Amino acid sequence: MTSLRVSLLLLVLLTASYASARKLSGNTEEAMVDEPVVSVVSALPNGTQAMQIRCKRDGSAAAVIDQALSVGRGCSWAATEKALYRCEAVWTRMFAAWHAFQPRRDAGRGRVLWLVKEEGFFLGVNKTGWVRKAVWETE
Repeated sequence: MTSLRVSLLLLVLLTASYASARKLSGNTEEAMVDEPVVSVVSALPNGTQAMQIRCKRDGSAAAVIDQALSVGRGCSWAATEKALYRCEAVWTRMFAAWHAFQPRRDAGRGRVLWLVKEEGFFLGVNKTGWVRKAVWETE
């Protein structure tokens, strides 16, 4: 998947997911200001199995996301700005865990974008690039 295709996919996905996350809050004006949207998109190689992802808020047993993401698909949720969110992912024989939303790092951002690739988990920075924040591990 080329960089341009990934960027276009992210734009379409994030526009739809941002609107969905705003609707979930019940108050669209409050969601725009107080609830950043966290999005995770699978950019894993074509033809590979789906990645299983589970994300939850620190201190909560309930997952905000628990699903399989096929290549090119994504998921999003509205985060409470003062809460830490941790995600765990399994793909083929690999697994990973990372903080999808950290208040100190992400407070004030309207959107927190993650791109999952074979090389790891990349956080979108300043709408211009990606920084790898976590890598896949094996047993």
